[in-house]
Amino acid sequence: MPGVTEKASELFAILAREYRRLPPLRDLGLLDRLLLLLLSKDATAQRAQAALERLRRDFVDWNELRVSPVFEIQRSLEPLEEGDVSPKADRLRRLVSRVFEKKNSLSLDWLKGEQPEAQDRFLDSLEALDAYMIHAFLLSLRETDEVAFHQNMSRVLQRIGLVSRTGSPSKALEGIRAIAPPDDLASFQAVLIRLGEELCGPKVVQCERCKALPLCKYGRGRG
Repeated sequence: MPGVTEKASELFAILAREYRRLPPLRDLGLLDRLLLLLLSKDATAQRAQAALERLRRDFVDWNELRVSPVFEIQRSLEPLEEGDVSPKADRLRRLVSRVFEKKNSLSLDWLKGEQPEAQDRFLDSLEALDAYMIHAFLLSLRETDEVAFHQNMSRVLQRIGLVSRTGSPSKALEGIRAIAPPDDLASFQAVLIRLGEELCGPKVVQCERCKALPLCKYGRGRG
């Protein structure tokens, strides 16, 4: 249905401007991927990658970052060109610290051998990652680009009217795969999950703040 795919592309364009596209992850080490995802929140991929390179330059390794004060990490985040980077600097340090506390190591290679449910539980327990970051990281562990089910994404697309309402995750996933733009599947999923996490929750909905409202059947009906 050309109308549906065109609407999906328009939606993606709107949300990508609002939330930014994800930087590429697969060429990085696993902890580096998580750090880059944190850096890329509300920043362009280029600025996030530049900040990651600056952190690598300024710290001997990620363990030094773990034991460094937040103000030292802040100086390394200048490439982000953001106003107050202290919350992001604190989040970076908390993430690295939590990984070390749980495994007494900063290697995450062991995650590759775990089942998806166990991977998800561990990442959620780190407490520094948003739902879309966890989803993007898990996608990066797979060999090929694909669409994976997430409740936030399904709910948003059903409310907008791009996917039929169904109680079956597998059927919802079929609908999502049919409209997902093939050139950036990870970013498409990430921006939808973030929208569902921040503005379009199962109970709390903030349609007045949503940039996708003009396209949303559910939101326009509430007005």
